[in-house]
Amino acid sequence: MWRMQSGDRVLTPAEWCCLAIGVDYLFDQVQADVDDETDETETGIAVFDRLTAEQKVLILAETAEALVRQNVPCPELNAVREGTVAAMFASLELMLGFEVEIDERSSVRWALQAALADDPPEEMPATSCNDGSDWQPLVEYFMDRVLWDRDFMVEEMADLDPDVAAEVDDHLRFGDGYFSAVAAEPDAAMLKAAREKLKRLIKAAPELPPGP
Repeated sequence: MWRMQSGDRVLTPAEWCCLAIGVDYLFDQVQADVDDETDETETGIAVFDRLTAEQKVLILAETAEALVRQNVPCPELNAVREGTVAAMFASLELMLGFEVEIDERSSVRWALQAALADDPPEEMPATSCNDGSDWQPLVEYFMDRVLWDRDFMVEEMADLDPDVAAEVDDHLRFGDGYFSAVAAEPDAAMLKAAREKLKRLIKAAPELPPGP
């Protein structure tokens, strides 16, 4: 489970159907980095982008599992974990942009509408709308359901020495090492398990409609 605005819960099937689009794309990019022994994937979320490719695979798997598995305890929120969620949404927004630009299918737009159907925003564009500026606020609206705030976006914290980050935690009263928490560096066995977990979670997401 995940500690969200509405309480401790998992994503609904419709929410996961939508977010898994971004997770799938991001996983593909990060896995390519692992295979090529590079760290080139960037999402615009500094606290996530600074991780090694292997760390990204592991934290993506752990975060996705917490978001969709009822039997997984809520993890302690920190900048890395919340930044990982934001990176998922950034990738979803990128996929939405690709779809709107090509304007041949509407599957991502449909999935976003379905994810928000239980509590829709005041203005919901038609599935046929191909104006990206009309859709971007919906991604933000969706992300606001999952994340409490944007504390992880204090980019100056991303490259701080751990001791300095701990002092900043205390000064800003985040506590519990919100900024100083470090993502684990997986060994080969952990990396393989994380890959397989992500594949299963993505595959378990409800299928998208074919679109017009």
